[in-house]
Amino acid sequence: METIVLSLLVGATAGVSAVQAAFIIPESLLAATAADVRGFITTAAKANFVDGVYTGPAVDAYWGPVQVQVTVQNGQIVSLKMLRYPSDRRESLFISQQSLPRLRDEVVRAQTAKVDIISGATLTSLAFMRSLDGALSQAQSTAL
Repeated sequence: METIVLSLLVGATAGVSAVQAAFIIPESLLAATAADVRGFITTAAKANFVDGVYTGPAVDAYWGPVQVQVTVQNGQIVSLKMLRYPSDRRESLFISQQSLPRLRDEVVRAQTAKVDIISGATLTSLAFMRSLDGALSQAQSTAL
């Protein structure tokens, strides 16, 4: 089966970060019209989450675990709660207080766990995304 990987960059304007997504286009869409492809992209870009509250695993961020709880309403991520985060050291607490709210806000805006890593908080960002990914995999609907 032949596929094409299509990258899509949306929202790149001055002062606004862009949302980037990649989609694998099935062979059946290779001969499709532009309208068909746009429909596929719109469908693939929408999150398919089941309403509820989901808790991700505690993931080690070197100086302490990160654990995220996600609330989904109407199929959308509406809030994230940090259950655990590195806070034993003053530097760890500072990094967590600076990076985690930014990551949280970006995830709610983008409706995905795949957001940019915060510079200077790489390990915390990666642990956040892994915990969030675990929570969202529980929320993922099987019906497409």
